Amino acid sequence: MIVLKEREYSMKIKILQALIRRLRFNHPSLPIIKKDLGMAMAGFKGEESIDYYLSILPEMEHDITIFHDLRLPCNNKFFQLDTLLISPTFYLILEVKNMIGTIQFDPAFQQLIQIINEDGNEKRVSHRDPIQQVNIQLSQFKSWLKHAKLPILPCECLVIMANSNSEIRALSHPNIVQKFVSRNTALSDRIAAYITEYGNGEWDTKEFKKLKKFILKNNEPSLFTDLLNKYGIKRNDILNGVLCKFCDVLSMRRRRGCWVCEKCNSKSSVAHLEAMQDYKLLICSTISNNSLREFLGIKCESTALRLLTSANFAYIGSTRNRRYIL
Repeated sequence: MIVLKEREYSMKIKILQALIRRLRFNHPSLPIIKKDLGMAMAGFKGEESIDYYLSILPEMEHDITIFHDLRLPCNNKFFQLDTLLISPTFYLILEVKNMIGTIQFDPAFQQLIQIINEDGNEKRVSHRDPIQQVNIQLSQFKSWLKHAKLPILPCECLVIMANSNSEIRALSHPNIVQKFVSRNTALSDRIAAYITEYGNGEWDTKEFKKLKKFILKNNEPSLFTDLLNKYGIKRNDILNGVLCKFCDVLSMRRRRGCWVCEKCNSKSSVAHLEAMQDYKLLICSTISNNSLREFLGIKCESTALRLLTSANFAYIGSTRNRRYIL
């Protein structure tokens, strides 16, 4: 197994975390942001749960190559893949779901019903059908391959249920559910079955290098503006300042070459770097000296310049209009 793109927190998770750090405690969007972050983190943990089962894949003459968290362009839009596996003889797309309770698949009506027990009360929640979702992804991936003139191989897709304590049921078309849904514990067996079906061929080295390069080049993380618009966040909603990790508030001030928390007196020499990353996630990927001073709460232009140059950021523009690429 070769992992060419590692799994990491998605841009959505990073932005939601930054919003929680940077919004006032009573901002009306904060409760839904926290709820969405919890769901996104649960999804990430579910995706992580498949790593072990991928690591115990049967030995092959030619390793399977894995890409995590892809966002690729198709017909002027983008489609996302949790995990893409590429072998010399087939492609496999995995859509991972980490859900509790009783999970009822209903392909006849393109829905999934989740039944949860909350404080002794049964709660039923309807979700988009992940079987339909992963098959749409498969269709988009095939179109993407064709448009890019990349190798066309047999393509498969699976919905992976990551929570071992959930109960899986089929309300309709059990043959479809059985074909497209698997627990994470059975993942290596399902992949072994594809290897048996399609064989263990040899890589066309030139074509594989082209495919690998094209996937990595075309992967585009989500833009922060999409999420800020979703939650109705404006620039003046985003609080300036440098976060103290001990107090979890924006309470650090620049004192004699380091950052000192006004509440607990803890010190840091690099706290501004994390603040700059919040600026990049929530405001802009470039920053001027003046904008940095405003965001960090410092007055001295030369101090801001020193912080920017010591971080070795590339820059654009003349000295007066210079913007640094975060």
